[in-house]
Amino acid sequence: MDPRPPVPASVGGEPSLPHNVEAEISLLGSLLRHNAAINDILPLVSRDDFYRDQHRVLFEVMVDLFVNERKPVDLTILNNELEKRGLTAKAGGPEYLVSLCALVPVPGNAAHSAGIVKDRASQRRLTQLAQRRPARRDRAFCRADRFAPA
Repeated sequence: MDPRPPVPASVGGEPSLPHNVEAEISLLGSLLRHNAAINDILPLVSRDDFYRDQHRVLFEVMVDLFVNERKPVDLTILNNELEKRGLTAKAGGPEYLVSLCALVPVPGNAAHSAGIVKDRASQRRLTQLAQRRPARRDRAFCRADRFAPA
């Protein structure tokens, strides 16, 4: 049974924004299995680069534990920290944490997965910017029309 909830191709008839959930899972699972990779990927990816909220929460707590508190990050420590912060459900629960490790065949691919996550985040930001631009241009055009000489 796949513990991940399905990701819709579109929401409300709108195309979904660029993302790669498999790369996010691979990255998080790699970091759980090989903590030293956290230092390698921090210059490449940030919390806001993750598409799924639960992945943002997991990444933030993992980095906080490893970098700021200087603690190792394993399933038990991460789950305990999520419970202390009241974030267990938001992060997908203990079963989801276990699945992250099980779904990662090679923990050494963290940098490659981080690159994919970062690339999709950049594409999302560009898509969101492009979607907002026409509305801004139309509003500016309408305001300019009001002041045009008759």
